[in-house]
Amino acid sequence: MKNYDSVQNEVRKTMDFLDRMPKLEGNPFMFTRIQSQLADETGGRSRREGSLVWASVRTILLALLIVSNVVTIVQTFRDSAPQAIDRQEALSTLIDSSTSPNE
Repeated sequence: MKNYDSVQNEVRKTMDFLDRMPKLEGNPFMFTRIQSQLADETGGRSRREGSLVWASVRTILLALLIVSNVVTIVQTFRDSAPQAIDRQEALSTLIDSSTSPNE
């Protein structure tokens, strides 16, 4: 019985405190914001779907960038690899360059 009375006393104190608190004023534009958000989500894509689309686009673009970089690196190394030529070709190239029309 003592426990019940102490709980009731605490409830009364809390209720009195809440009654004495000043009344809070709400934001007058809150209803308008809620309405526009509901209209956005029911009339078109929700924000979550829109962000999912942009995340997918960013991921695809990043993958294309990485692939193009890898292709560029492979092509650069392939083109700059030393080409083996035989002795006869090297000699003919030297002879041709020494008999140029500059003489």
